[in-house]
Parts: sequence; structure tokens; C-alpha cells
Amino acid sequence: MNEHAEVWTDTATIAVFDPTECRRRELSCGRYPHYTSEVVRNGVAAVLDVSSDGIYKVRITDESLTAEEQALVHDEIHVLGLEVTSGRIYISGMDLPGDAEELLNEHGAGRFLNCPNGAFQLRIVSLRWTDGSPRGADIVVCLTQRVTPFSPVIERPVLRDVTPADIARIINDVETR
Repeated sequence: MNEHAEVWTDTATIAVFDPTECRRRELSCGRYPHYTSEVVRNGVAAVLDVSSDGIYKVRITDESLTAEEQALVHDEIHVLGLEVTSGRIYISGMDLPGDAEELLNEHGAGRFLNCPNGAFQLRIVSLRWTDGSPRGADIVVCLTQRVTPFSPVIERPVLRDVTPADIARIINDVETR
């Protein structure tokens, strides 16, 4: 699996989930902070806070980071999980687990991606592009099949990422070269 999506958020939040699995379990993420909801705490869906609002390029893979990505890792979290039973996931910066799949299909701000079924542990990394080269993903989500029971999320998962101030500095650096 190697899928890409652009995600827009005005809540500095990104969610990855299988709407079918969340609905089957009658789980939602209606309360804040999101990590306290059962769906996130038990590793069924991933909802994480990012540093700022904006558009993020996200790559979701069941492989490791590329060598280029590994060299650019800025921050990472390992505490989130994901359970997939429908063969697809939904990624969004605006929609949360618990929304009806029909609503997401018609009015959702996110995107559906094909994904193998399974229970996954997630490694989520933010990348810092500093050399002025064309940007790849801002965030990479690596899925690994769980081999041990999921440890409940007890802390707020925050991924420090490249902020608008960082982007302005990078552009300025490139323009002054």
C-alpha cells in the first residue's frame, strides 16, 4: 500500500479511520480532547493534533519510510492505532469517526483510500523539507500489523510539524540564494 492524499484542516487535526468499522461498533469521536474518546483510546481510529491549520500532503504506507523521508524526520508518534474491516479508510482534517459513510461520500472534506484489512499500530512522522527541493509528503503514516494487544492512548497525541512560519522562512531562504 502506498497512497497519497491532500488534507485540509481548520482545526489543526487529522483523522484516519474506517467509517464502516466505527459505525459497526457504534463508536464516534464526538468529544474533545479526541484522545479521550473510546474510538481513539482503544486503537480503532487515529485522531491527532498537528501544529497548525492548513493543507497537508499525507502518504499512507504499509512499508517503511524512504531513505529521503528518514533523513527529514522532524517528529513522530507511535501511540495511535487503526482497525480496518472494509478494505478502505477515510482521511480528513475536518471529519471525525462516527460520521455516516453516506455523509462522508456526499459532503466530506476528506478522501477514501484503499487499505488492507487488519489491526494496525501506526508510526506517524512529520517531515521537515529545508533544501528548497520539491516537497513530498508533510506527514507519513506507516501501518504495521499489530502483534501484541493495543495499549490504550493515555496522552494527547501531538505531531509537531512544519508551521506556516517555517514555510515562510524556507521560501525566504530559497529566494535569497
